[in-house]
Amino acid sequence: GYHIQAHFKGLQANDTVFLCRYYGDKRFYQDTSLVDAKGSVVFQDTTTLKEGMYFFLFPKQRIMDFIMKPATFSLTADPDNTVGTAQFKGSQDNTDFYNYQKYFQVQRKVADSLGNLYKSATPANKPTY
Repeated sequence: GYHIQAHFKGLQANDTVFLCRYYGDKRFYQDTSLVDAKGSVVFQDTTTLKEGMYFFLFPKQRIMDFIMKPATFSLTADPDNTVGTAQFKGSQDNTDFYNYQKYFQVQRKVADSLGNLYKSATPANKPTY
C-alpha cells in the first residue's frame, strides 16, 4: 500500500487535493483527499502503486510532480512555489529530484542573463563562429 502525509501552505480546510499518475501522455486520478483544518492531507490505501512519476493536483489547476518511491513518505510545500519550498521526509529520490529542479532554476536564470547580454551586444562585440 501507500501512505503519503502532506502539509500544503495556503490551502483551506475542505479544499480537494488529487493524487494523480502519469501513464504515457495521459494523466489519471489515483486518490482524493480533503485538506484538514491545519492544511494537511493524507493519502493512503492498501493498493500497491507502481513506482514512477505522479503529481498532486491542487485547486486552481496547480500541480506538483513527485516520484512515488518509496510508497510511504511525508512532505511540506507551497503550491504556488513547489520547487522552492518542497521538503520531503523519507524519500531521498524526491529530495534529489527537487534539489535538481532548484539547481536547474538557478542555471536557467544564468543562461537567460547571458542570452540577454548577447542580444544587447553590438555586432562588433558579438563573437563569430
